[in-house]
Amino acid sequence: GWDVIRLANKIYEKGWPIKYRVAGPCQDIKLNQALRDAQERGVLEWVGPVFDDEKRNFLRSLDVFIFPSQNEAEPLVVWEALLSEIPVIAYDRGCVSAQVGEAGKIIPAEDDFSEAAVKLLEAWIAEPKVYQQCVRSANEKREIVVELAEKQWRDYTLILESGLASK
Repeated sequence: GWDVIRLANKIYEKGWPIKYRVAGPCQDIKLNQALRDAQERGVLEWVGPVFDDEKRNFLRSLDVFIFPSQNEAEPLVVWEALLSEIPVIAYDRGCVSAQVGEAGKIIPAEDDFSEAAVKLLEAWIAEPKVYQQCVRSANEKREIVVELAEKQWRDYTLILESGLASK
């Protein structure tokens, strides 16, 4: 919620050439208005909810996926970002740290997300090699996850086939 606005404002104040794009619905009336106001001021671009091809295109347009949610167990959208080979910055919640691994940065839940994320982005700007390593790790994670999913699918179809053959 509000971490998105705080981080966007910090990035805007620094004058970095970063296009801060936000996707997703917003049910909170005050946050909704804050997102609209920030968009009008040029602080961020809010595209609203995205699905299917629109979501894939949104993810492909990113250099980093920032996910400040404090209420997640193993969010699908983090897997989608990693499968798009995008480094992730997220709070340490549920399985998120295991999902992200070296393919981004996990911020402790007790830390100020926007402060920590700005410091990380600043470090990545100063040392692009560190960011590039996160991209390589995201690519490796994608390969591992795709291979595992394909193996699980093959195992599942073998189980189905053996069940059908025994009838």
